[in-house]
Amino acid sequence: MALAWKLFGKTLLVSHLAMLPVVLATVWEYFCLAKKFISEKWIFFSLLLFVFEPTYLTQSILMGHDLFLVYFFLLALNALLSNHKIIYSVALSFLILHNIKGIPISFLLSLFYFYHAMAITNRKIIAADILIHLIPLLLLLGWMFFHYKITGWYILTPIHDHGTGLNLNMFGLKKILLGIWQVIDFGRIFLWSFILFGGIYLWKQISSLQSRTIYSLLIITTSFSLLFFAVLDIQLCHRYFMVDFLIASIAGCYALEHLHLRSLVKYILASFFLLGLATGNCWIYGGGFSNGWDSSLKSLPYFSLRNDLVNYVKDEKISPETIGTKMPLDADLKISDLAPENFHFTNADTASLQNFRYVLLSNISNEFTLHEKEAINSKWKLAKEFRRGQVYLKLFKNPLEK
Repeated sequence: MALAWKLFGKTLLVSHLAMLPVVLATVWEYFCLAKKFISEKWIFFSLLLFVFEPTYLTQSILMGHDLFLVYFFLLALNALLSNHKIIYSVALSFLILHNIKGIPISFLLSLFYFYHAMAITNRKIIAADILIHLIPLLLLLGWMFFHYKITGWYILTPIHDHGTGLNLNMFGLKKILLGIWQVIDFGRIFLWSFILFGGIYLWKQISSLQSRTIYSLLIITTSFSLLFFAVLDIQLCHRYFMVDFLIASIAGCYALEHLHLRSLVKYILASFFLLGLATGNCWIYGGGFSNGWDSSLKSLPYFSLRNDLVNYVKDEKISPETIGTKMPLDADLKISDLAPENFHFTNADTASLQNFRYVLLSNISNEFTLHEKEAINSKWKLAKEFRRGQVYLKLFKNPLEK
């Protein structure tokens, strides 16, 4: 993307076109992975599940950097299953160097590598198996040392509070439950429920290499992701589980193909899964539940509403710094939209709400606490509301302001 900006200018169109090869390459790797487990009859449906997946689809529109993470994961996984050790090691190296989330995903891939070798294919571990994992590890350690020499810190910048640390209170049980909910959120509950019951039946009935591989992979990736993010005291996001979503799509197709059901029943179930994913983009929660603003297509009306709000603030000559709000509405448009000038509202966490002339709420995200929302809705004056479908942005004026 940096090269594309240098050659063609720093615009959103150039950015989207620069990310397009990554998305297309991911579709190809997903297709190659699906072919390893399901027949041509169900390949098309598996691709439909990929296209309808709310979080990956939204991230591809928003150009999220986790798209690289998903691509290198699928590339490494395909190389692992095809016994292409060099490609696997290269993909694992890029994955582990991508960002902090690439480190645990690289670890779970390594875990699955050795499990697949010893428990599924029943082969011995040789020196080459150790070497292809040692190279990415040494690259990571070398990068961390170089980064520390330049910046004075290793992985997480000390400037901001990332909320990281160990959360060993009941092994982070609440966060595991939150993670499970995010995994089945946005209409995925129907597909995952089918995988659970269908997978249990197939695990008992079919002892093939395919069934053991796909379900072992799904169990290892999902359980490891849930445990890792639960033990680390960080805020969970739907997009952290994109890898699990895509593996689940293939596992669901595998179960549909091999369960002894009538063809009509299979097609009805398949349509139901797609309908669940499509309508999942419209699921909006009140209260303190995460709406995954960057993980479903309800972000599309949010951006147009935000533009309307920005124009309103400019027309009314309201200083944006006097408006308190929270993520993602506090983002500087020069960064998020590549706008020619800086324009951003103030993060409400920097001061008491009473210190702001205005407060901006949106149901696209629930960063404000329930207590804060109740106080704003009951005591503050609604100055302007923008709404499109279920999504709204509400600008409230401080009652102490004339």
